[in-house]
Amino acid sequence: MTRIRAADRLGGAAAVCPVRQPVRRWSLIIIALLVAVGYQSGLPRALVGDTLRYRQIADARGRPYRDFQVEFPPVSLGLVEVAATDTTRGTAARLGAVQLALDLAIAAMVLAGWGQTAAVAYLVLGLPLIPFVYFRIDLLSVALALGGVLLVEKRRDRLGGLALSLAVLAKVWPIVVAPVLLLTKRRRPVVWFVAPLVAGVGAWTVWGGLNGLSQVGTFREARGWQIQSLIGSVYRLFSRSAVRLEAGADRVGVAPLWAREMLVALIVTLVIMVWVRSAGRLELADSVAPMTAVSVLLVLSPLLSPQYLTWLLPWAAIGIARGERIQAEVVAFSVLLSVFLIYQYGALVAGNTTSLLLAVLVNVSLVAVGAFGFLRLGGTRPGCGTLESERIMPPDTKKGEAMGHPNEDIVRGGYAAFETGDMDALRTYLSPDIIWHEPGDNPMSGDYKGIDETLGHFGDIVQRTGGNFRASIHDVLANDSHAVVLGHVRAEREGGKVLDQDYLHVFHLTDGKATESWIHNTDQAADDEFWN
Repeated sequence: MTRIRAADRLGGAAAVCPVRQPVRRWSLIIIALLVAVGYQSGLPRALVGDTLRYRQIADARGRPYRDFQVEFPPVSLGLVEVAATDTTRGTAARLGAVQLALDLAIAAMVLAGWGQTAAVAYLVLGLPLIPFVYFRIDLLSVALALGGVLLVEKRRDRLGGLALSLAVLAKVWPIVVAPVLLLTKRRRPVVWFVAPLVAGVGAWTVWGGLNGLSQVGTFREARGWQIQSLIGSVYRLFSRSAVRLEAGADRVGVAPLWAREMLVALIVTLVIMVWVRSAGRLELADSVAPMTAVSVLLVLSPLLSPQYLTWLLPWAAIGIARGERIQAEVVAFSVLLSVFLIYQYGALVAGNTTSLLLAVLVNVSLVAVGAFGFLRLGGTRPGCGTLESERIMPPDTKKGEAMGHPNEDIVRGGYAAFETGDMDALRTYLSPDIIWHEPGDNPMSGDYKGIDETLGHFGDIVQRTGGNFRASIHDVLANDSHAVVLGHVRAEREGGKVLDQDYLHVFHLTDGKATESWIHNTDQAADDEFWN
């Protein structure tokens, strides 16, 4: 089976990857129960975690940022205030319940947007972290960031942009995911991301002062390298420097201003490279690209904590469903190493060599996540076979092989334009007087005459399938006047309807443009049932 994102998703992401068969619904129920058990098992451990810090913030007198330092942006601060109770255990219990709800909401969003395989993968990937992460606040930003991407894919641009801006105001990290909005080539989601974010930062500055931005950006003016970070773990391994508690984290050494500025510049440069490469790999824009961008941030940050790996999980789960297993499996390996390091944390602080090497290995695995991502976005290490978008280029431009027939290149170019949602480019492959024959006895059947009717028909297909219509090319046969596509189509509609079959697509071409099109489905009755 192949799975291809429709041109209407994220500006046209289309991935040709093997997809596992959908899992049974009872497996989701079992994993949800395991999540709940994990919530209960993590409660005692939470009392020695960040919960004490949350209570300290909630109990402090005065205005946050102005009268006392806070390392969290305003949206997360609001969650801290809501979760706080009179006791540490009560705060932990309330926060755990909120995080449980957020975790299940994230799984539901993954299920709604990317299917059961992705939802199960998300829950499984996160299981080892449950005793630790449920009593932190990171899942709020994950839910907002994922929700923003899902809404934009569903063309709910205003809500999607707003959700992503709130995610940045909850935790700064979603800023490296936000460039996905630019790939949509739609103005609205970008405006609805930038405007609320600017307004939110402005209101935050007026209320909390300029120091609020600095406190969040430097984690309460901390200057050392946290011992689990890449630089901190390597520095500690070789220097054996004493550990000091600074701004609630165990740190070593001092990060000079020039080093921090260089790291910021490097993060910005690499994240830009990720998304520039993604413009040519739109099918990876909601899996490999965000995994890679987040891994860059984690590796180069002076602070790394196990709960930060939750920032990777939904994108890794989507990658698994898409067949991008290598990078996702390295994420899973990083999670397991981080959990093991939690239980070795005392030895890590004490300078145990094995624990120090384990901390370095966690960071090496995160470096590998980023490296695999860059290779995948560059097209040099496919995670699931050759992409249609990679096959569109004539063979001679790749490896010096003989060029295919020009009409083959025209058909592949037209499919590529459809995949990327580039209607202007698609028009260049179609004759103004094209006749598009749609077979069968259903609302989509009939003859569409002219380029505007044909493009309108394409839009109707995408709308009726909620943006999940997928069409892939197996091969193209062409001569001077015709081209035949051996293809496969998969689509889903509300009510559980699924279309999954092979087809032949015949084109008549004149002067480099398609003048007529016929589609022949292997099971026309199934096609009619799907569209009726």
